[in-house]
This record gives sequence, C-alpha cells and structure tokens, in this order.
Amino acid sequence: MKQIISTALLIAGIATTSVAQTDNAGTVIADKINKYHSTHLREKIFVHTDKSFYLAGETMWYKLYVVNAADNTQLNISKVGYAELLDKNGRPVAQAKLALDSNGGPGSFQLPMTLVSGTYVLRAYTNLMKNYGAETFFEKKISVVNSLKNAGLKADVSEQQQDVAVQLFPEGGNLVANLASTVAFKVTDNLGNGITKCAGYVVNERNDTVARFAPLKFGMGNFTLTPQAGEKYRAIVNVGGRNYSAMLPAAYSSGAVMHLTQTNGGLQVEVTGTNAGQTVYMVAHSNRNVLTAQTAVINSNKTTLPVDVQKLNDGITIFTLFNADRKPLCERLFFKQPAKALNLNTHTEVPEYDKRSKVNFDIAVQTEQAKAAAANMSVAIFQEDSLQSADEEDIFSYLWLTSEIKGNIESPAYYVYGKDANVAAATDNLMMTQGWRGFDWSKILDKAQALEFLPEYEGHLIKGTIVNKHTNQPQEGVAAYISSPGKAYKLEVALSDKKGQVLFNIKDLWGADELIAQVNQLYDSIYRLELASPFSASPVAHTFGFKPLDASISQTLLDHSIQMQVENAFATESNRTQYLVNNQDTAGFYGTPLFTYKLDDYTRFTTMEEVLREYVKEVLLRKRKGKFYITMVTEKMELLDPDPIVMLDGVPYFDADTVLAFDPLKIRRLEVIPRQYIYGPVIFNGIMSFSTYKNDMEGFQLPSASLLIDYEGLQLQRQFYSPVYDSEAKMKSRMPDMRNVLYWSPNVQADNTGKSRVSFFTSDRTGKYVAIVQALDTDGRAGSKVFRFAVTDKE
Repeated sequence: MKQIISTALLIAGIATTSVAQTDNAGTVIADKINKYHSTHLREKIFVHTDKSFYLAGETMWYKLYVVNAADNTQLNISKVGYAELLDKNGRPVAQAKLALDSNGGPGSFQLPMTLVSGTYVLRAYTNLMKNYGAETFFEKKISVVNSLKNAGLKADVSEQQQDVAVQLFPEGGNLVANLASTVAFKVTDNLGNGITKCAGYVVNERNDTVARFAPLKFGMGNFTLTPQAGEKYRAIVNVGGRNYSAMLPAAYSSGAVMHLTQTNGGLQVEVTGTNAGQTVYMVAHSNRNVLTAQTAVINSNKTTLPVDVQKLNDGITIFTLFNADRKPLCERLFFKQPAKALNLNTHTEVPEYDKRSKVNFDIAVQTEQAKAAAANMSVAIFQEDSLQSADEEDIFSYLWLTSEIKGNIESPAYYVYGKDANVAAATDNLMMTQGWRGFDWSKILDKAQALEFLPEYEGHLIKGTIVNKHTNQPQEGVAAYISSPGKAYKLEVALSDKKGQVLFNIKDLWGADELIAQVNQLYDSIYRLELASPFSASPVAHTFGFKPLDASISQTLLDHSIQMQVENAFATESNRTQYLVNNQDTAGFYGTPLFTYKLDDYTRFTTMEEVLREYVKEVLLRKRKGKFYITMVTEKMELLDPDPIVMLDGVPYFDADTVLAFDPLKIRRLEVIPRQYIYGPVIFNGIMSFSTYKNDMEGFQLPSASLLIDYEGLQLQRQFYSPVYDSEAKMKSRMPDMRNVLYWSPNVQADNTGKSRVSFFTSDRTGKYVAIVQALDTDGRAGSKVFRFAVTDKE
C-alpha cells in the first residue's frame, strides 16, 4: 500500500519531466550547506532527572548529557552547562552553572518551600547553543506541588471541561488552487495531548462538505483537498458533542505541490505545478550533511525525483526544494527509525525486598550487534505511585526525534521503537504537523555571521560592557578587571571591543562567591563596567499545560508530604550538605614569584611606607605634590615604568596612596615580580601581591568605584545521601527512613565487558519501585531501560 505525503509549494513557475543529479546551482547549494555545518558546530543536551514530580522542599537531581548534534557522539567542547527551573511566566526559580566534561555534568536543585503548585519547565543549554535559539535548548515538564499550601486538588478532574485546539497544516505551509494537496491536522486538549475520539469535516463558503477526516493516533491525521480559486474553507471537529472549528489558509492562484510517496524500499518526490519553464533543486540533508542533491526541469506538469531510503541516515532527513534563484521554497521531513542503539539488560537478585535491605542492581550493555559496550550511565530509583512514574521520553528518543522537530511530542518512544502497522503513517502525520526546525537559510546560503556566543571550552565566560558614565555609550579600548579574592584568587583582564564588550574567562570558580569588577580609575575614571547575566533571556520554546490533581489521590499526597517533612526534620548536617571537593590551584596567575616577603620574619613597622622602604628593595617610592608613586626596580637595577599592578588578596588597587595606607600588621605576605609581565591584553610594569592572614581582605576598603557582585560560580556537586544498613544496630535504629528516592547516581560506568553493578538499601517505605537507566557511549549510541521491583514488610 502506498503512503502519499504531500507538500504544497508556492513556486513562481515550474516545468519539466527531466531529472539530473545536479547542475552548478544545485552543487553550489549543497556546498554551502556542507560548508556552513562544517564551520558551525552544534551541541545538543539531554537531561535525566531522578523523577518529574516533586514536592516543594525536595531535592531535584539531574544530569546533563552533551553530544554533537550531527551524530550524537559525546562532546567535550563546552566546559559549562546552564540549567534553569522556570515558572509558568518564564521566571527562573532556580538556576545553576554546571561543570561539564566528556561524560556531561551532574546538578541538583533544592526546591524552595515557597514554590506554588503548578507546572515548571526545566531548561538546559550551553553558551554555544544560545547562537541557535531557545528552540534548540532541552526543555522538560516538571510538576511541583506545595503540600503545605494550596495543592490545587480538584473534586473530579475528569469532569473538568477541556479546551480543544484544532490546528491545520498544509504541507509546506501553502495551498495552491486546483492542485490536490495533503492537509495534516492535529486536535489537542489544554495539556497538549492529542484527542483521538473525534471526527471532522471541511466545508466551503456554501457549507458544502468537501472532505471528511478522523485522527489515526494521538489526535493527528491528514486528508486530501483540492481548493478552488478564491474559495475559503473551514474545518469543523466534533469532540464530545461540541464543535470546534479552524479556518484553512487561503489558496494561492499559482504554484506547485510536492508529494513524498513512500513505497516498499524507496521514496519518490513528485512535484506538480500550475506553470511551466522553471528549474528546481531538491537537497536532502541529514545529520548536518547533504545526502543527495537533484535538479528537475518540469516540461509537463509533473516530475518525479527518486530517493533510495537505504542511503538515508537514521533519524530525520530534511528534503528542501529551491527555485532557480536558489531560494528555499519549502521543506519536508522524513523519519527513519534508527538502528544504532544500546540495548540494556537489568536485573536484581530477587523481585521483592524487605525494608532496609541491600539491593544489588546489575546492568549489562550491548550494541545493536550484541557486542559488549562501555557506556556512561545515570541511574534513578524511586517509588512509583499515582503521583510519580517513569517518564515517557528517554535519551534515545530525545536525541533521534524530539530534539530535531518543534513542539511537544506525545509518547515519542512510539515513533522510535514502535513496530505496529500504523507506525509509518502516524510518524508521517507527526512530520507534517510539527514541521522542521533549526535552519535559518539566510545564514546558510548568504554570508555567514560571526557567533555572538562563544563556546566555553576552557571555563566560564563572564560578559560585560564598558560604558561612558556621562553618555551611557559603549567605549572601545578600555581595560577591565574582574577578580575573586581569596587564597586561590582569580584575576582576569579584558579589553573592550568596538561594541564596548569585554569577555572574562574565569576558570574553576566554584560555589557562591564575591566578584570585584573595575576599571583603572587613574586613567579610565569616566567609564564603568556592567556585567551581563550568562543565562538566556529567551522565552521557553514549549508550552506545557497543568492538570490539577484529582482529590482521590489526597492520601498519597499526604504520605509524600509527611515523608518530605520527616526527611527534612531528621536530616543531619552531614547528609544534607555533602559535596565533592574541588582541588584548586592556589598559585597566582604569575606562577612562582621571584621574591617573597613574609612580614612576620622582619621587624614589624606600623606603616606600609616603612615596610616598602626598609626591606623591599625591588620597590622605589616617590612622592610628588603630596601623592605617592610606585616604581619597580629589576634585578639588573633598571627602573620600570611607574604604576605596577598592586593586588590585595587578588584584587587590584591602582591608587598608590591607597596602597600606602594599608595596615601592614594585617598583611602576612608580599610576593614581588620586578619585571614586565604580559597578561592577556595588558602589560604590567611589575607585580606586587599582598596577602592577608585569612585571604579575605578583612579590615580593608574595596578600591574606589569598584563593583562588588554576589556571584554564583559553578555549582558544587552535592552527593546523594543513602544510608547503609550494614549492622544489626543500624537495622534496628529508631531513626526514620522515609526516602522515596532510593538511589541516584549521575555517573555509572559500564566497563569494556559492558557490565556494572550499583548497590543501595531500601527505606522504610513499602510499595512498587522503578529503576530508570539512561546510557550513552562514545560512538553516539544511546539507550535506556526501565526496571521494577517491590519493597514489602516481611515481619
């Protein structure tokens, strides 16, 4: 049985029945596409959360997987990822910067007790991904209930009247008069879920029925319509005895339609039109590579372009048609179920466990060829009930399908894994209704634009702007300084560009910190430095509806609430705030100093002037017109130019009078480099670095006109706490264990044998539990597994 897939094209004149591989114009298009993608690396992120339902006050655990968008292979380009939890208005309620490596990066959010019940969006991206729009970000629906406030329970949710949306999608976006076109439709409720129990018909202006339709699956289907010139059409859908309608777009008087006909083992692209004499080019591209490019000159009103399905890549292939001027006319997506995958086998020793019992959970990973595979995995194990259950989407379906098209996909695994007779037709409806994404052809075919957001391949990039205080205009050529004081202090210097922008590369900035930003007030006192937020200001790309909880689950919600409160009440400081230690280099940016003065080894003077004059021979002090000047003396007794960089716990001080006012009794050490030192865009005429006893600048004023900023660096990795009941005393402890998340690990490694084991202990909560494993190997294979077991009270 043939499956006809049609796309309407608005083409100003089309003609021929002859087909060639490509002429020069087609080759130019293909070359530009390949060149663009070879010079524009794209990343893709999948986030595994421990679950998707939370109470306010609980901890959300998650892991970012970062891959090359072209082939889903692991990437180690961006070293920083961004995660946000956004409310229904798009406002962040939690944000984090996460350290990334080749295995991705873990993170967590402690959900505030002040959150209101509702639907939130977990969003994740890298700085590089911001160049391609928020539609390329990872987004996931997260349900949060505040059990201590209004939980939003409804007496009978099934009785709530649903909002119905009817959407119509002529393929390619246009109808053409007197040409038969396929029109896809989608009927959804207020949560975005498809409504299958419905029927519809299309009427013209005289209310004559010209087409009838019914959905195949998930509220989607298609019908054929031959619109007449000047006629308007309306689709009417009946849902539960109520009618809902939507207008079809007006038909163009001339143009063409493109039909993608799928047969056993092949595809045919058929183009029919109303005009003659035009050349068109069809390019098929997938995974950021051009697979085929063909030229057609239509002499009659139809031409056929054959496509070998076996030569198409797994996943999404985009067929784009261009006119003779190399302007894109429309695009049509085709999905080929991917074969490259990881198969996971999981098991426990027994299907049922007692409370506070040890569980050994074994995982075996194989490729699609049944060969053992080393893979990086994340594992979540939690109680499954009417509030929380396994997600419909996994890493495999997200990387191959969800991330490649726009909009929400209901049951994405059906299209990726499904084998029933309706999968091909249902997938085709999905391709037609949810269109294409990710390509701005003006950027690909025209002159390429420079990336606004650079990849953070060394560390976190902090962006700012130098502004004239009087005119509020950006200023070029001004040096800006940003520092994080402390023992392992950070100092970065940047020079503003033509737009006044500066970029600081801050490495290993962990946890909550204070940053001090400034310009050299001796020379640039009329300028100020303004820092920008590294988080995206773009609105969310997906809309997720909120379904009120049915009052029938009030007891389950109460159980969860008690569990959460007990866990928070009995959590000790040790198991609440366990963090992995990040070793940091405490040496200054200049490395080993040439001279070090530990002031306690010398006679203690009460003024800094005495200290520098008496025993710091590399420093020459001068005073003119009541103002001090500092000059450094090299090892060869040569004078450098005045004004070396002088720092206190890593913070620059440019005014020598301020430096000479330092209390030397609060200074522990002075490191000196009496040489010119090139640091980024600036040259220091020597370096003087003072350190206080606690490296915290206690008792010292900040430099004048400096900006003190409370700044969150990379999130410290919190460790998931799970008690160990390895003794009789611990087994009989009266300390309650009300955990409903038994285990979480963002970094489980399967070795070359493809095997791994994780161990944990059950809690005091009985019931059904589900284990969810997400896996990715270095070759771009992905896989997941859902496994269930039970915990009972065997006493």
